[in-house]
Amino acid sequence: MKDVPVKTLLTEGQYKRLKIVIEARGFTESGYIRHVILNDISATEDLVCQMQRLTGSTETDLKQATKGSGE
Repeated sequence: MKDVPVKTLLTEGQYKRLKIVIEARGFTESGYIRHVILNDISATEDLVCQMQRLTGSTETDLKQATKGSGE
């Protein structure tokens, strides 16, 4: 496991509301951040899969198209 330092600028009010959400969900601060990151990764992967189904392309096709576009 790797440590990832996270810095963000929140107003005092935003931070207090964040703490309320974290407590309500039963997380620690670090647990909540992990949860948010994993949810975002999952949502992004779902979006990419949907786009690939719609376009009929695969990751290999996308890499080849990127390589060929500069030539």
